[in-house]
Amino acid sequence: MPASSSFPTSPSREKQSSITAKKADTAAFVVSTCQVNPSIEKSLLRKLDLHVVLPLMILFVLAFLDRVNIGNAKIQGMTEELKMAGNDFNVALMIFFPA
Repeated sequence: MPASSSFPTSPSREKQSSITAKKADTAAFVVSTCQVNPSIEKSLLRKLDLHVVLPLMILFVLAFLDRVNIGNAKIQGMTEELKMAGNDFNVALMIFFPA
């Protein structure tokens, strides 16, 4: 099996990679020794749930309902009532489906 070109071949490259590894080890040590207050973490998660997850869930449900109902609306005569011609219905579908 031939040697891969990603391995350091010169002594200067070996030094550079070992310095990078030492810095990575130091950064990992700092992150692993970081202590988080459980009450602060709990309040942060509660805020994220209320301000991010809940609105996204509501938007997801509304988008799903719109996608389901546009097919039923076409069957019940939406295209005739709105005087849609040609690709108008396809454009309306493109608005609802990517969202």
